[in-house]
Amino acid sequence: MALVVNCANGERFSAIRGQGAYLQTPDQREIITPALTKRVADSVVAVSGLPSHDFGWKQFRALGSAALTLCDVAAGRVDAYYDVLTSGHAPWDYLGGLLMCTEAGAVVVDYENRGLVTTDIEARRTLRAAATADLLADLTRSSVGD
Repeated sequence: MALVVNCANGERFSAIRGQGAYLQTPDQREIITPALTKRVADSVVAVSGLPSHDFGWKQFRALGSAALTLCDVAAGRVDAYYDVLTSGHAPWDYLGGLLMCTEAGAVVVDYENRGLVTTDIEARRTLRAAATADLLADLTRSSVGD
């Protein structure tokens, strides 16, 4: 189970393993699904850190919270998330958003292919996420040499 709240606007993302992911606004509760964008060139990518060069994305946005940004991938607000920081994120920074993506059907990986679920409080992960596995593969190809 996960709950991620955007304190700025009151939106609440929730997910229970095997039961989908939802967005609760003051007016309604709706199931969330990722975007259908298939190519990096057509993508809006959220980033953590500043990219070192142009990756060929249509647009990029730096939003701040890893968990909320992963929720935006899960809800189709952005097509992908690319962490360019070498310091990575602690598990509490992203695990709620990871479950939202998993339940919505988006794909999340660590740049170094380490497991994302960990109880090691010292662990840090460098996240890559996308609406689809194909888009994630395209994103990875476009970032070679980063």
